[in-house]
Amino acid sequence: MENYVDYLVKKKFGAGDAAKLAVVIFALAFISNSVAMWVGRASGLVVLAFGLYPAYLLVSGLRREYEYVVTADHLDVDEIIGGRRRRRLCGFDFDAMELCAPVADKDSAPEMRREFAKTFNAASAPKAPNARFAVFSGEGGLNLLIFEPDERILAAMRGYARSKVK
Repeated sequence: MENYVDYLVKKKFGAGDAAKLAVVIFALAFISNSVAMWVGRASGLVVLAFGLYPAYLLVSGLRREYEYVVTADHLDVDEIIGGRRRRRLCGFDFDAMELCAPVADKDSAPEMRREFAKTFNAASAPKAPNARFAVFSGEGGLNLLIFEPDERILAAMRGYARSKVK
């Protein structure tokens, strides 16, 4: 059974992201005003002009998206940063997966409290209502993935690991 299914989730802009945005804006304004006060107004405008592009790069880097890709019996999770850069978060075969269940499932709650070598959060928000978790064997031991798959991703996962996907 060969299949390919992908799904894209946008991370919501949270309080931490707003704080980072405020720090970038404050730092740019502070530096340009300091240069303008000590050297001259024209120098402050030059610093502001040359500081806008790095500030734009920092702020646009706060925009994150997560892409889930199921190919055959493998799930890959990539993080897309600012629409410019892609980074592989994790990937695993469904044979290495122990369990995939909703985060809100009370029966599976003890599974999330285990010790994990790595935890990957690829959900749109920390308390997303349709978030799921997957426990899988990876580098260094057991890993935990928190993500928000749609029905197509879940159906593809069930096709290879029906007993492991709740």
